Amino acid sequence: EIMPVEMSATDEEDFDTTTLLVTFNPGESKKELSIKTEMDGVNEGPETFRIELVVDLPNVNGTNICTEVDSLLVNISDIDNVLVKFEFEEYNVREGNDLAVRLLLFGKIERAIFIDIVAMELNMTGAYTATGGDDFIQGAVNVTFLPESRANITSTEAIIYIEDDDILEGTELFQLFIRSTEELDERLVDLLDPKKAFANIMDDDTLEVCFENAAYIIDEDNGTLEIRVCTNRSDFTANISLNIEAVSVSAQADLDFPSKTYTATLSPGSRCSEPINVEVNVDAVLEEDETFELKIMVPSETDYLGVLACPTAAKVTIVNDDCVEVSFGIDKFEALEKDGEAMISVKMDGASELEVNLSIKPSEFSSVDAEGLMIYIYCV
Repeated sequence: EIMPVEMSATDEEDFDTTTLLVTFNPGESKKELSIKTEMDGVNEGPETFRIELVVDLPNVNGTNICTEVDSLLVNISDIDNVLVKFEFEEYNVREGNDLAVRLLLFGKIERAIFIDIVAMELNMTGAYTATGGDDFIQGAVNVTFLPESRANITSTEAIIYIEDDDILEGTELFQLFIRSTEELDERLVDLLDPKKAFANIMDDDTLEVCFENAAYIIDEDNGTLEIRVCTNRSDFTANISLNIEAVSVSAQADLDFPSKTYTATLSPGSRCSEPINVEVNVDAVLEEDETFELKIMVPSETDYLGVLACPTAAKVTIVNDDCVEVSFGIDKFEALEKDGEAMISVKMDGASELEVNLSIKPSEFSSVDAEGLMIYIYCV
């Protein structure tokens, strides 16, 4: 009798426990037999069971039957693969927070699987490359898949620690990849794409940008106004480009000032931008002083998450320096006493958007050869 006996392999799940009967007929010295092993679809590693040899009749017709080996071990080699991959190809984390990275394992396991997640700097240079030690904890974090259940998909999580600083540096990038802690080929573990992922560290430091002055005055004939944009700090690591838009208040776009967008660039180490020339249109029209506003527009890209524009716009007043000339046009008017009235005329030279009110005031006047009135024009 050949009896399979459970060891690390589990009877009925891994092998057939049926006792086999072997009969040697006269003249036979060797017998071959087969013990069925089961396909279970579970990654469990090599398993062992024992075969025991039992002789029913140790003495047959006075002949002793001896067994040199009464048992032997059978190793079952596992052929069930599992796959391991990152849950996502890209992760976002706020500076100073912990980054939770999850790995997925596809397949059933009956033993622990050990994997390393390695956080490393990118093999490149640039302002947006995170630095190990300064921006994140560089190195390997071990994760373990435990055979708690025979689920088809198992997940486990690792924590990558992200450093916090007080430097405005924009979004920075580092890489993650999966590394085995043992010979995974022997353990039938395949690393599946994505086996590399990227992590974006979102800067939580802020930089406030405002105009150098809250209000500006420009004479219309000057044509341009110099302004600058300034910040509350200069320790940022890359150029910051901001749009400045001119917005109508009482002044009209295109008529009193060009409808255009200006660009201000802040450089690392400097608190203010280079001067920007804001234009106004020159005309020859008498009009009231007019105003428009300048507003800072921060781009929506993630690199500008920490850049905050002042909520208050800068007010620009265009001071009118145009004039009109008013006169009688001639030095003397003639009138007959009998007509009872003197007809006079007033002339204005120049364009005006305003109502021009004048006061005409006569006063007594006499000369050697005539009598008359002196007439004066007053601006009201």
